[in-house]
Amino acid sequence: PVMPDRLSSVAGIIARNAEDESAKNTAVEINTACSRLVTECQRSVNVLFTEVGRFVEKHNMIPSRYSRRERFGSGHRFTDLVIPLLSDLHSKLLSLEKKLEWMVEQLDPSILEAEEVMEAESIQSVIGSMREYAAHIENIREVADERWVRWLEVSSSGWCSIKVAPVEIGEMLKETVYEKHRRVLFTSATMTVERDFTFIEERLGLDRLPKDSKMKSIFGSSFDFRSQVRFVCTAYLPSPRTDYYPKKLSGFLRSLFRRVDRSTLVLFTSYQSIKQSVTDLGGQFPKLLAQEGSDSADKMLHDFKQLKPAILFGTESFWHGIDLPGDQLELLVITRLPFSVPGDPIDTARMELVEKRGNNSFACYSLPAAVLRFKQGFGRLIRTASDQGVIIVTDNRLVRSNFGQSFLNSVPSEVEIATCWEEVDKALEFDRLT
Repeated sequence: PVMPDRLSSVAGIIARNAEDESAKNTAVEINTACSRLVTECQRSVNVLFTEVGRFVEKHNMIPSRYSRRERFGSGHRFTDLVIPLLSDLHSKLLSLEKKLEWMVEQLDPSILEAEEVMEAESIQSVIGSMREYAAHIENIREVADERWVRWLEVSSSGWCSIKVAPVEIGEMLKETVYEKHRRVLFTSATMTVERDFTFIEERLGLDRLPKDSKMKSIFGSSFDFRSQVRFVCTAYLPSPRTDYYPKKLSGFLRSLFRRVDRSTLVLFTSYQSIKQSVTDLGGQFPKLLAQEGSDSADKMLHDFKQLKPAILFGTESFWHGIDLPGDQLELLVITRLPFSVPGDPIDTARMELVEKRGNNSFACYSLPAAVLRFKQGFGRLIRTASDQGVIIVTDNRLVRSNFGQSFLNSVPSEVEIATCWEEVDKALEFDRLT
């Protein structure tokens, strides 16, 4: 966490300003102890991840593609391995932090040169970072504390990460934001489910505030979706829950791309689904860009704009936060209603918490979360008042399930139900969007 030469520099500053020989000697001793602890912390980190790597190999946890997330808690086989190693690292970090604090306390900024002040500030910054590391390790160690979710993440290359995240952020926001500011404004196009704020209020902890301290408003869109969008659901395709849906989807996409030569974004909910469709299409469309990881998103977006009209297969990072106005995007395909991936550590922990409170996790968490994400994906198409295009949802649960209406009630367009390819083909007549 701290370079030895930086420590030596600060120790030298302390020694030069020391009042007696004893103080100088103390500075030297603390510097030596810090350097030793830095080495020990580095060694502990190496041992930790060496052992984690062995654990992953022993239990065949390296995925063939993308990444795997293994949630752990009390009684998990990974917990017994990692807690003693983390405890050792945690103890050394705390010892190092105390010694660094002593060094900073000896520095009087009023008598230091500008460069010396910068050195002191750099050590203070390191102390702050170490406190964060120590807090994260503490949260990982306290596996009985259900306010946090912990998981081991393994990439296809064998890279391992130990992660921790809060199950709820409401109390944190209440302490760090709501209680420290007189006014807070939340604004977004995707805050309501069927024009109701309940879900987002619970997620952000706004339900913890007095009712008379909150104001809520919904404003209509400035876009004329009735004339700008054709919104279609292919009800004739099988449910995504069937084994043969991927092949049917690929066949539909093949027909679609042969019919339309417009910039097209196809939103998936997993990398595996993207891989399946790319394999099925067999390189027939040279301008097709397929996302292989979150790191590739920015470059893909740049290439998509340069190659237009092109086709982009994307997942999580393309459902929100991208802006493709005009002819940069004219056709949007949503291949599945965006429910969370089964087994996701954070979503699983949140659903368990909902159930413990006596509520239905699907109705109170999974469905509203999926609706908000669907609204985000839907919003990728129309970015200006002059944009036009078609949105096709190939997941027939949108119109055939008892929960599909929640999605339909949350977007600003009326859906057209296509019962055959010919009805989709008719909706693809872009020139009629006038």
